[in-house]
Amino acid sequence: QKRTWIVGDGPVDAIWIENLNTVLDDNRLLTLANGDRVPMHEYCRILFEPRDLRNASPATVSRAGIVYVSAEDLGHMPIIEAWLLDRAKMNDQSEEEAGIIRTLCDKYITDDHLRWLSRNCTNMMPVMNNHMSTN
Repeated sequence: QKRTWIVGDGPVDAIWIENLNTVLDDNRLLTLANGDRVPMHEYCRILFEPRDLRNASPATVSRAGIVYVSAEDLGHMPIIEAWLLDRAKMNDQSEEEAGIIRTLCDKYITDDHLRWLSRNCTNMMPVMNNHMSTN
């Protein structure tokens, strides 16, 4: 069977993280705040990309597989490369076009530019430097 991925990106909220614990149990049943129960099939996977685990309980941490990669270690180029790969799949993008875009990104999306943006511009919500390259 085809795997289904649910991807969540955002802060870890103390209320919904407890609801998530029900999915991480052996019964794999998501209990929502309104009392509804949603079964998660064996081929369904959940991936979260939170900023931190401040509100995660020890129960959640012990049930989940956690991989920590700091934004400073990762940088912004893997995000750009992933975007170029997606463009190539969807738009039949040529390698020449990808090379031009990569050259422009190398020239105009640098760590110095991203630092300048974070110091001199106001964001509506907190944004990591590596995500600023996607905006």
